[in-house]
Amino acid sequence: IVERDAELPMFWVDTRLDGTFTTDMVINNNVITDIYSIDNIDQEHRELLKSKMKLSHLKYGYICNFDHTKFYSEWYVRDNETGIIDRVKLLH
Repeated sequence: IVERDAELPMFWVDTRLDGTFTTDMVINNNVITDIYSIDNIDQEHRELLKSKMKLSHLKYGYICNFDHTKFYSEWYVRDNETGIIDRVKLLH
């Protein structure tokens, strides 16, 4: 299930806040997806995705870039107990 302009709950540490925020795309209610068409994914794009994961408590994050010459993507996973977000290292 792909939801565009998805409204997600907001958390501060473990407390759910009254409001929500909207993100571009969520897959299966647990993957925040950021899609770009730019020259390069920079650290600020990664940090934005991680912030959305922290704020929503969603487990997975996916960032991808379609530029005119190539496709590039990265996956992230959030530990539910510690809140730490790590980049998933995929095998080539």
